[in-house]
Amino acid sequence: MHVNQVRLAEKTDSISWEEQPSEWTAADTGSNEIENMIHQIQDFGRIAAADGENSKALRQMLMTRQGYLKKGAAVFFDEPGLCELQMAVCRDGTRHKITESQRAQGAILQVIRAAERFILERTEGYSEKILHELLINAFVHRDFNSTQCNEVLIFADHIEIFNPGAFPEGYEVEDFTSREQRPVPRNPLIARILYYMGCTDGIGNGLQKVSDVSWQLDKGGVTVWVSGGRIKSIQPVDVDFNKNEKMILTYLETHDWLTNAAAREIVHVGTTAARSLLNGLVDRGYLRAEGENRGRKYYLAAKRPR
Repeated sequence: MHVNQVRLAEKTDSISWEEQPSEWTAADTGSNEIENMIHQIQDFGRIAAADGENSKALRQMLMTRQGYLKKGAAVFFDEPGLCELQMAVCRDGTRHKITESQRAQGAILQVIRAAERFILERTEGYSEKILHELLINAFVHRDFNSTQCNEVLIFADHIEIFNPGAFPEGYEVEDFTSREQRPVPRNPLIARILYYMGCTDGIGNGLQKVSDVSWQLDKGGVTVWVSGGRIKSIQPVDVDFNKNEKMILTYLETHDWLTNAAAREIVHVGTTAARSLLNGLVDRGYLRAEGENRGRKYYLAAKRPR
């Protein structure tokens, strides 16, 4: 660490995380990344970003401290990799049964775009604008001192977006969703840069725009539950299934397995008819069976014929 940064660090105990100097200078991030940011800011015209020298433009936007990028500015560049996100698809309504997971790390907008792709490739019915608003919100308000990263969990009928960091002290969710409360971002520098880049409206109306959303606050952070959509069906679109077959396959899209007894409850038929239904799907390659007699379980086949 440069001697000037050491001296400055000794004085930053009372400075918020994002205002503290990072270990990176503008030169460490690459000129193209900075120029792209400056051009985007200029295009939106919310601040007259300086032309010419990149470091001058960054200083004008209060993104540096004694030659080093502030941590809140460093999150916009790939090299520091300060933003991290865990993404997963969950079964049976529990986060403990994960069928697929990915991790993204890098610049804040890159990570948000990765989350949007992950969600939109696997779900249908959700508003892209609402998801974008909530993902932006999750990073603007996250506690970057926390060792826990942001999370996106996809369930059968809802999505959970988690950010580590307590809700603003003295405020309630309703203050920001249904009352005329001005924004109280945990990371105002990050919020301001996102505003300059045209990613937010800057006046705290984000949460008032969203619907089908509920909130859960705990000691670890804030979780937003988004409903109104679903996991994309994995049933082959070019195959004709009868009503009972569709009910069985739909059930198994959100459950690990089922038995003959469970199938009887789902389609309301007897033991013999349920066995014939399930074995028919096994014979056609859509299910696989394990076990014998009453212990026999049926799973979605790993590979389905098309």
